[in-house]
Amino acid sequence: MSAADGSQIDRALTLVARATGLDPASLSPVSGIDTLPEWDSIAHINIIMALEETSGRQVGVNEIAELVTVEAIAAYLAKSAAKPAAG
Repeated sequence: MSAADGSQIDRALTLVARATGLDPASLSPVSGIDTLPEWDSIAHINIIMALEETSGRQVGVNEIAELVTVEAIAAYLAKSAAKPAAG
């Protein structure tokens, strides 16, 4: 994993921790909606809103359903960082 990948994982861990109220140290890249009872529908909405704020992009409907693990969120952040925001 490159430093950039690690940075995106760290950002995703922090984002998920804030939305779920969990300690980032208790999370891993495979932590997700199916493994964390705290990652409920409200937490998921908060995660998506934070992603939109962080990336400057609207998260698409199909992407919302796919962003269900820390790893998937980190990949989204990396992809967003590689493309300039529209607007």
